[in-house]
Amino acid sequence: MKPDVTLEPIARKHVNVLAQAANNKNIWDNVRDYFPFPYTEKEAEDFVEKCLEKEPQVNFCIMYEGKFAGFVSLVPQTDVYKHSAELGYWIRQEYWNKGIATNAVQLMVEYGFAQLRLGRIIAGVFSFNTASQRVLEKCGFMKEGTLRGAVVKNNEICDEIRYGLIRNGNLKSAEYCENMNDVRAGIDAIDRKIVILLAERARYVHRAANFKKNAIDVADKERVAQVIASKKHLAIEMGVSPELVGIIFEKMISHFIAEEMQE
Repeated sequence: MKPDVTLEPIARKHVNVLAQAANNKNIWDNVRDYFPFPYTEKEAEDFVEKCLEKEPQVNFCIMYEGKFAGFVSLVPQTDVYKHSAELGYWIRQEYWNKGIATNAVQLMVEYGFAQLRLGRIIAGVFSFNTASQRVLEKCGFMKEGTLRGAVVKNNEICDEIRYGLIRNGNLKSAEYCENMNDVRAGIDAIDRKIVILLAERARYVHRAANFKKNAIDVADKERVAQVIASKKHLAIEMGVSPELVGIIFEKMISHFIAEEMQE
């Protein structure tokens, strides 16, 4: 079962709990030094006020079962990088290892692509922070390179791992596919298990709709609607864009129709 995770725009009411949660050396060890430690209530007040000046909103509290569990943000880039934003997040220590960060990042990615219309989201992780690296990889981020010796943290030099996620993923390669083999070859960023899952869903929709006879009962209509509506949810789980899932899904449907017509 997925953890009950939501994002809530940061507000002045979060000052106290933010200060309490962020005042933790173990959190500070995995973030950049502009994140203060000790983290006082005054630091929290100043931070919240700066966040409230942003429009549109790019700073959110991570809520787990209705309680403050951490923070996630997007930092819009400028100049030629203006279609990008940098992702940052942290989870209060008592909520570590519950899958909360993964769900929060997925929600933030959806918000960044769908609401902010970003084309690309990037993230940098210290090389020793393997837990955060796993979170990004679960959410579909691709490792794009290692900045060797780029970070000084706690007076020690380490590498930084850079990750990136493009809104359309491998959308271009999927758009220009002519057959199912091309589809499978063109979406190498997606695990083959996901391709199989999409194929099974597409095959089910095709059977339920009974395209040749154009006969479909009410129950089938409802099931088809549910499957199609789930594409967006599936995309979030996969860490790729709903557009890419939709293109692959429709191509699979077309493939099954073509196969049937040849029988």
